[in-house]
Amino acid sequence: MAEIQPFRGIRYNPEVVGDLSAVTSPPYDVLTPEECEALRQHSPYNVIRLILGPSGDDEGNPQPYLEAGRLWRTWQEQGVLIADERPCLYLIQQEFHWDGRAHKRRGLVCLVKLHDYADGVILPHERTFPKHKRDRYRLMEATRANLDSVFGLYDEERHSISDLLAEGCRSGPVAASRNGDERNTVWRVEDAALINELTDALAHEPIVIADGHHRYETALAYRVDQFMKTGVRSVALDYVMMTLSSVRDPGVLALPTHRVVSAPAGMPLPPIITEPCAALVSSLAFCYHVDECASASHLLEALREAAEQQQRAFGVYLGPRSCLLVRTRSSAPTDPAEDMDVLREDILDRLPDLLGYPSLDVSYTQSAAAAVAKVDAGAAVAALLVNPVPVADVFRTALRGKRMPEKSTYFYPKLRSGLVMRSLDL
Repeated sequence: MAEIQPFRGIRYNPEVVGDLSAVTSPPYDVLTPEECEALRQHSPYNVIRLILGPSGDDEGNPQPYLEAGRLWRTWQEQGVLIADERPCLYLIQQEFHWDGRAHKRRGLVCLVKLHDYADGVILPHERTFPKHKRDRYRLMEATRANLDSVFGLYDEERHSISDLLAEGCRSGPVAASRNGDERNTVWRVEDAALINELTDALAHEPIVIADGHHRYETALAYRVDQFMKTGVRSVALDYVMMTLSSVRDPGVLALPTHRVVSAPAGMPLPPIITEPCAALVSSLAFCYHVDECASASHLLEALREAAEQQQRAFGVYLGPRSCLLVRTRSSAPTDPAEDMDVLREDILDRLPDLLGYPSLDVSYTQSAAAAVAKVDAGAAVAALLVNPVPVADVFRTALRGKRMPEKSTYFYPKLRSGLVMRSLDL
């Protein structure tokens, strides 16, 4: 099964950068352009200067990748970034609040041997966007580094890996970062016996990718391409940096990802929303109950109740007077991991015809309130509201070899960039 190894991590030098909170960042793909610029201004050494590729009309520009490669090398030469002297494992503890409650999640940062998905050792749970893989490939090519970690899940039913992680946290931490209500603490595991125990325990487990499918698939492609170019197999390219957490850790949260459906640029909103609503009800009546709700808040409450009853349900919000709960007629429990495929096939793909558009644009948000507000403000024609997929169902789906559609899950919080990085040349 999974093969893990210690490595010489590269971390920020606190004597140069000061407070680590000023130089770490959320992943680039969850930030707005304004948030990215604020991070750049916060510190000349913020990791966003390394991980952020070009965007919009600038996507074909190689300069951001070349600049990231230059900074990566320069910061190491100047001592801004320093490599640990010996290979080790790292533990990261994330403390955060969600839904009014305090949570804690632990993860093991290590190198994991690459496997094709067909091997059944490292498994995806979600399909990916080719454009994002091209972006991460060019960044890896320019830096020869894993600047961000792939987030993976294991099941420790047969092994007490959590106890081993707790043992690794008994020594003093080597780094800490506080950003808002989120605190990240990093420990270094250098004890050979503990490293061996963790390596042996995880050798029995497959790993399911929770976040970072693009980074993992980029590492696979980069390994093949480098072998084709050089004819030499590099051991370093056989591994990728991952952060591994237990699927049973209560701090591993998966949030819902709602769909916000917008009219194509330059096309107006439909003038009368009740007619498409009636058409939608008619088109779904063959296999769904369609209930009208008095408001968005009533719709969300009905959606939660359906989840508690293990009933497949979606919210379709077309405006304050058009709030629909769409739920299956069958009372048999459904597989939540299939919800996004069903949503796309039975509702999303039908909306262009029902709303009178040749096509529709789709964006994503974890906030139902934000999705509803977009419709109310006239910035979107519909909000498709969903329940979160339980983490255990995500894991089981991947073990069965099935992949959910893109943007089916949102693991929270995201791994913070800049805590531990890895050079392919060490």
